[in-house]
Amino acid sequence: MSRTGKGKGIGLIVGGLVCWAGAIAVGVFAVLAMLKSFAMLDTLQGPGKTTLSVAEAGVVTVWHDHRTLYEGRTVNHPEDLPGGYSFVMRDASGAELPMNRGMSMTMESGATERVAVGTFELPAPGDYELVISGPPAEPRVFSVGEGTVMGGLGPFFGGFFGAMLLGLAGLGLIIGGIIVLVVARRPALPLPPGAPPAR
Repeated sequence: MSRTGKGKGIGLIVGGLVCWAGAIAVGVFAVLAMLKSFAMLDTLQGPGKTTLSVAEAGVVTVWHDHRTLYEGRTVNHPEDLPGGYSFVMRDASGAELPMNRGMSMTMESGATERVAVGTFELPAPGDYELVISGPPAEPRVFSVGEGTVMGGLGPFFGGFFGAMLLGLAGLGLIIGGIIVLVVARRPALPLPPGAPPAR
């Protein structure tokens, strides 16, 4: 077996394994990014208020949990909120932040079905107060989550395709390395009489 061929083949296989390890790492990152977009900071009944503590600036989404289990009871309401509900977010100084109602998004997680009410852009880490006003006779359950669904799906699909490309590249390198090793194992053909030795 040619030492040069053996070394090249092993190097290709090692490179392929490194690509596979990178694909796994990228895939894990993509899944964690998606799960973070589904993480809830708090769940409360409105009308009501809560204080949110965030470690970094970013977007939070207010969700209407129209089907869920809350404090031991089953909640089942239409997706649309009753008239009269409003949402106010204040920073530590008391300044109000505008709510972006954007496009409607839905989410299902176990026994909970949610529809997005709107988002707030939090400019800095710290504590924020969310005040939910509405008719006391028609209470509803709300959750506040970090980020948005689309914000989580973007990194997920990007990571998925990145992991797939790394996996295919790793497969190609491993197959190439095996071929090089097989070729290197073949015995060298005898030289014709009088021919100079190969260098």
